[in-house]
Amino acid sequence: MIINGWVLLGSFIIFGLAAVAAYYQMLLLKKGRLERQNEETLRSELAQRQEKNIKSVVILSRAVIEKQVTLTEACIRINALIQTLGLDAKVVEELSVFRQLAEATAHIPILERWKALSRKEKQKFERERESLEANFSDFVVAAAEKIVQKGILG
Repeated sequence: MIINGWVLLGSFIIFGLAAVAAYYQMLLLKKGRLERQNEETLRSELAQRQEKNIKSVVILSRAVIEKQVTLTEACIRINALIQTLGLDAKVVEELSVFRQLAEATAHIPILERWKALSRKEKQKFERERESLEANFSDFVVAAAEKIVQKGILG
């Protein structure tokens, strides 16, 4: 009788441990499923953001070709967007002119700092910007045409 009691107690303990193990296994499976869903959502959002950034680069490139924006502004914006795309090193090198002009004009004040300049200082910076843009113009337009016509961004 005592042995049957121990067998019964042991059975309850084993059953209890099995139930706890099953519960934790269910929690692990649920957590794994949730993590996979989160990863998929993140991948989807990243792909959407990348597509949006590619479209922005194409729009800016068209604006460059159609002379709707200064080359400096376009290069600053395109350079920033290109850095978010994770492009192949060869493509980044083909489009390096955007970075080069952005860096060459990075010292020119913008926004509030621009407003604080005197008229003479603004004219000096405008002449410098125009000179730099003239030097880079053919290369920037050629790179913009590659983006628009050949779709090299993907």
